[in-house]
Amino acid sequence: LLKQLGSKGARYWLQAFVQFLRDADNSADKWRSLVGPWISENWPVDLQLKHSEDYEMASRLLEHTEAAFPEAFETMKDKSLLGKFDRTSGTMGFANLLGTYGDDSFNYVDQFPELVLDYLDLTTTKNIESYYKGELNQVLHNLESQIPDPTQQQQGVLDKLRGFGLP
Repeated sequence: LLKQLGSKGARYWLQAFVQFLRDADNSADKWRSLVGPWISENWPVDLQLKHSEDYEMASRLLEHTEAAFPEAFETMKDKSLLGKFDRTSGTMGFANLLGTYGDDSFNYVDQFPELVLDYLDLTTTKNIESYYKGELNQVLHNLESQIPDPTQQQQGVLDKLRGFGLP
């Protein structure tokens, strides 16, 4: 069914899952009991998301998984649901990773710094509106304090992202 619906239909399902997790009392439990297993069993690996908005919606879903972030990240990466999208007007910023956006108080950076760095590497382009550059720099600052001795690869990602966040 998802293959027949294509990228637009996939975005619809992702959006429904985002709303479901956003409204859940315990989004990690909902990911583990319903959303994650459904995606693992039903999402075709070869369904290619075609638009930046599709990848943004997948990222929104991931950023509502809270304590289930590690397994959600792996599932979504395995299903090719994570890709680069521009953070420009109308898109999601970076503050939700710090638990400072809206009602969300889960700090992904403090809980899973290495995975957040991998996630940012997979999803962030240099096309970042100036408003979001401050958020990115704050996330990077917090990541650097959480990963005091980064590997050479991690340092390369931090440096690349730092370049994206320059005013």
